[in-house]
Amino acid sequence: MLTNFAHYCTLFLALGGSTWASALPATQKSSSPEALLSSFGVQLPGPVSVGDPKYTCQVFQKLFPKNDTFSAQSSFYTPLYEIPWSQTCWLEPACVVTPDTASDLSKALQVLEVLKTKFATRSGGHSPSPGFSSVGSNGVLLALQNLNKLGISSDKKTITIGTGNRWGAVYKYAAENGVNIVGGREPMVGVGGFLLGGGLSLFYNTYGLGMDQIVRYQVVLTNGNIVNATPTQNADLYKALKGGLTNMGIVTEFEVMTNTFTNIYYEIYLYAPSSTAALIDAYANYLSDPNTDVNSNVELEIAANFTLAFYGYNAHTNRPKVFDPFYKIPTTSTFFPPTNGTVNDIVFGVDGNAKPVGSTYGSTFSHRVSNGKFMQESYQTYLGLKAKLPQGMNFYYIPQGITPNLVKEGKARNGGNLLGLSATPQAWVDTYIDYADLKNSALAKSTVDSFVATMTAKAAAENISLPYLYVNNAAPAQKPLAAYGAQSLAYIKSAAKKYDPQGVMQNLQNNG
Repeated sequence: MLTNFAHYCTLFLALGGSTWASALPATQKSSSPEALLSSFGVQLPGPVSVGDPKYTCQVFQKLFPKNDTFSAQSSFYTPLYEIPWSQTCWLEPACVVTPDTASDLSKALQVLEVLKTKFATRSGGHSPSPGFSSVGSNGVLLALQNLNKLGISSDKKTITIGTGNRWGAVYKYAAENGVNIVGGREPMVGVGGFLLGGGLSLFYNTYGLGMDQIVRYQVVLTNGNIVNATPTQNADLYKALKGGLTNMGIVTEFEVMTNTFTNIYYEIYLYAPSSTAALIDAYANYLSDPNTDVNSNVELEIAANFTLAFYGYNAHTNRPKVFDPFYKIPTTSTFFPPTNGTVNDIVFGVDGNAKPVGSTYGSTFSHRVSNGKFMQESYQTYLGLKAKLPQGMNFYYIPQGITPNLVKEGKARNGGNLLGLSATPQAWVDTYIDYADLKNSALAKSTVDSFVATMTAKAAAENISLPYLYVNNAAPAQKPLAAYGAQSLAYIKSAAKKYDPQGVMQNLQNNG
């Protein structure tokens, strides 16, 4: 939020949702294209052509005749592939398939496997990573926006969310039922990538990550089985999905814990560059203070000509004392005055939720925080690189502050996760460039990569570097799963081998 405060990458994204049945992994249901399509009651469109996306699209048009498959001749084709946030993800697939149910997705995945056709899947498409949530003419795009189930348990303690939803719809549904949910900071962000990648909400330091709230996954495996994964049912799959992304199959729905903290306090201010150094020091002190109120949150979005600051508290109050050091710093304007409202008021009220025209390239790294020294060095390095960019390239430095309570909450909820986080004050740096002209793509990449490489090396030299890479802000070349640690990576690989023994998600999924 806050002028596109965070991009939620859908790294390796593959998701969907509707009906479910529990089953263990099994062998492929049909060993040949002829046998598989015959079992679906579909006549082959001519001789079988393996690895040919155009042929596969013809199969899908027969398999889903109810206008669920869109080729370049359709008026819906271009709007469908242009949904992603960044134009660098606007690749033109051989066709777009929009399954309506988990059963439809199961059939589609089996067809893609047996015809050895490359594919990509998309939940919301908020990833800024070039080519993600998309595939070119050499593959099929599975667009999952129709998998948008919403349901609440009888005790209102969990909400079931289809992966095709965006957080705006989920927040409205939760509010209608008198509860709150740990979700995205922007209403247009897709559910799937956010939850699989971790998920930083408005109050992530209070509740932990979005993935820590998940009590059940529904997953379509590559053999076509639709399984339920919970702490007691397919428990190894459940654990692997707490960090393993889409390496085991396509998640179609999430059952997520609710909470009753619907009332919050918030204020947002704009500061001049002359105040940024003071804000950084105040922020570092806020993060490193062991007595910082866990019901509070501060976020900074730093640009060359302004800094935007969000101050939030998880209850109705008035100018909480925890923000006193920030109140001493002069502002230039007020986005939101001190307000007692709801999560929906702030999520839907920020102008930055509008989709920009153009592209984005971003990356991430993490480091410990004990004082403001390293953040000040990062800011100066950022300014030096920003000064070399032409007009129209908007470069941001966002040190997303993580307190030990986030790690504590993650370990305490639903069996923990596989992220390998250290319970220490830290920053997950989100840095990115928005730009309108695609000819500046190489410059955007080299600038962001240079900043990350320089500051990662400095963090290591100062002995404050952390290995963790937040998936939802990671660059295409980064390896966030390896950053979890050898034990977590081995667990994910073992689960992937068990639940996707043919390696479909690795070998056929674009950017898999």
